[in-house]
Amino acid sequence: YIQSQYQPSKTLSTDIQMRDVNDNRTSTSSFHAPETNYTPRDQILEEERAAFESDAFEFGQIPTHAPPQQFC
Repeated sequence: YIQSQYQPSKTLSTDIQMRDVNDNRTSTSSFHAPETNYTPRDQILEEERAAFESDAFEFGQIPTHAPPQQFC
């Protein structure tokens, strides 16, 4: 198994260093999270906008993009 010394933080990007306890190798992985989970309103389809504005999603009509911030 791989052992990690990673401690979660509140930053959006971090470097994670892990060591394989079986053969004592160390590797570094870098992860950069997006700054936002919202989709700009001008990048969603008209059907998605209508779905976000409705009270409930219809079966088979769930948007594939994250909603614009104004719908949250």
